[in-house]
Amino acid sequence: MIKRMKVYLLACVLILSSTISYSHVVEIEGRPCLTPKNDIFYICEDFIAFIDSRLICIPEGFKTDLSSVPFFLRWKFDRFKTSTISPAIIHDYMYRCVDYSRKYADEVFYDALINEGASHYTASLYYYAVRVFGGFSYHKKECLTDERLCKFAGMGEIPQF
Repeated sequence: MIKRMKVYLLACVLILSSTISYSHVVEIEGRPCLTPKNDIFYICEDFIAFIDSRLICIPEGFKTDLSSVPFFLRWKFDRFKTSTISPAIIHDYMYRCVDYSRKYADEVFYDALINEGASHYTASLYYYAVRVFGGFSYHKKECLTDERLCKFAGMGEIPQF
């Protein structure tokens, strides 16, 4: 049964991956600073990205599990792979803290994965996984309780990267 499910998932991704074509511009500044605690990670300094020329600032203290990979899919999805960490954090933030549609957040996740060096095949696997299973986490509103903005917010000038 599990083997058949793996083959089916692989076939679907191979067929559908050729149909994915998004053009969101994702610029990620540096690597995120993470502090682990059990199976959860906390951002230890503000993490900056630009999505379609809009600033996304993920504040220090934001909680993430990186990629929410069910145990039965961990054979394929490595949540600690360098090319998936930043996109997963941005995706978690877009799901929980800002009012973007779920589809838009998933598309940005796909484009961020490609931008960070993931293959189209890998990005497609992650994309379809969040399309199928992501609804359980969408808009849980697990932001910081004080809704603190990033340190440079409101200073009049956004840093240029």
